[in-house]
Amino acid sequence: MGALDQPRQDTRYRISTQQLEKMLAAGVIGEHERIELADGELRTMAPNGDLHAFVVQMLMAALYPLVKDPWRLRIQQPLVLTEHDKVQPDVCVLRPGGTSDRRRSPVAADVLLVIEVATDMRYDVNKIPRYAKALVPEVWIANLEAEQLCVYRNPAGDGFSDIQKLSAPARVSAALMPEFELDLAQTFGS
Repeated sequence: MGALDQPRQDTRYRISTQQLEKMLAAGVIGEHERIELADGELRTMAPNGDLHAFVVQMLMAALYPLVKDPWRLRIQQPLVLTEHDKVQPDVCVLRPGGTSDRRRSPVAADVLLVIEVATDMRYDVNKIPRYAKALVPEVWIANLEAEQLCVYRNPAGDGFSDIQKLSAPARVSAALMPEFELDLAQTFGS
């Protein structure tokens, strides 16, 4: 059997967050393209629909008055989890005194709370092990289809030891930011 008769094996190349930044700076990837780096692989993100945009807007409205200097609120902006993972959570609350500045994305150690708004739960649930391994203390996933909020707290290995699923009319507060209380009925527009 010759080399041409061999079945083709696809090769995947992993890239780092630094390589991704160089690609963005060189214009290889457009700055506004919706991509994430997952375990070194570039993945395109689905476009946001109207319901997704509505829920992100409701979260912004609820958080904006509560997140004051020196805390920072980021909406759909990059977050570095590891050398090979860079995500764009829908909402991210950063601790004071983090490592990011105008030239560098924040890292997992800067995070207090991440909120993902999920049109497709399979995609966002697959991020949970990455958030846990990076020790993000709390992650919420707003499941648009079920109108449910999945709350993940206390990272342990590739998961979280405290997981809750809440539905309207429930209210929930962030463990490290108890003054932020979210009304699920209002958030989902129920």
